[in-house]
Amino acid sequence: MRLLLILIVFNFFDPLNILAASAENISEEKYYSILEEAKVFYKAIDRRSWGTDGDCVWDYNTFGSEWFNIRNQQYKFGNTTFYSLGCVYGMYNYWSVWMKARPDGSLIPLTFAYPFYIVGNVEGQEDPSQMLGMSTTRLVCNPTVDEVKMTITTKCLGRGIGDYFSSGTWQYIGHKDYGTDFDIKEDFLLIKFESDLMDDLEERPVTLFEVK
Repeated sequence: MRLLLILIVFNFFDPLNILAASAENISEEKYYSILEEAKVFYKAIDRRSWGTDGDCVWDYNTFGSEWFNIRNQQYKFGNTTFYSLGCVYGMYNYWSVWMKARPDGSLIPLTFAYPFYIVGNVEGQEDPSQMLGMSTTRLVCNPTVDEVKMTITTKCLGRGIGDYFSSGTWQYIGHKDYGTDFDIKEDFLLIKFESDLMDDLEERPVTLFEVK
């Protein structure tokens, strides 16, 4: 396992493997085309949010507006196209869903590795978060994309001033097959997750997970 982890880290941080990423607005024709598939993929994804029927709120803002374009983008990582669509909206946060385009134009909904953690009591740790294991999510919160590092980073706020939050970073690695029973086949690998559950007016996150 340790040798595999070293190979993975070397592989996706190898400068020769890093290609350019680019972002652009989704055309109106393309948006409504992928929206039909997205409505099927994400049916009832948000049953717990107040004021919704469980589906994504796709028409949150007027198509083509600045607000709309910020939350609905297409990205090209290397030779692969991904679509990010705004899905759930809250007072401080919005959550998006991501889809990968196949060569034939059809879409694959993405899932992202995500720590399962609780508010616990960890001796010597200022933040009381305690990681119990790993799960997955189809929703990413307030995502930003670094087109040079080819990463997606989230920062999900617990309150508006931003001192109470969780943040994850996923690195684009493409489809990898290392010939083991636990081959990595996802397009994005979680490389860091941190949490700040102290409402103390300061940002002092504690790292719960990190690939080094």
